[in-house]
Amino acid sequence: MRISGPKYAAALLLITGTACEDFGDTPTHKSDLQFLYQEWNHSYEEEENGALTDILRPAPAETFPASWYRKRYIFSADGKVSWLELSAVDTHYMRGGTWQTNPNDPSIINIFNEDGDVVNLASFRILRLGPNFMEIEPYSPAF
Repeated sequence: MRISGPKYAAALLLITGTACEDFGDTPTHKSDLQFLYQEWNHSYEEEENGALTDILRPAPAETFPASWYRKRYIFSADGKVSWLELSAVDTHYMRGGTWQTNPNDPSIINIFNEDGDVVNLASFRILRLGPNFMEIEPYSPAF
């Protein structure tokens, strides 16, 4: 049996492309957050229906299919963050604030608005972080 042709090549590309991607690990030290410092966009097209976690990718928002709303975060190493705020009147906008890790768990990212109040809907726990992939779950800090 001869294995060749476009179908074989496409399957091989799909398998090897996925296998080579670095999906990362859960951060255990603040130094593990080196890949966090970039723009992240929610790639819900990659998620299973009913998933309790979010998958984010570092591509610019323009590279994703059109969407009514797509979570977006931009993290800086200096502790600044911007995120896309969901508006009730569909005029979503970027908000600025700061971020910090939980002192006892560097996988928990607490996000604070400009007044220093925690933003519960934007805070999360990182389950996996790599150069091109981040999986998070919602987290509500108890301060």
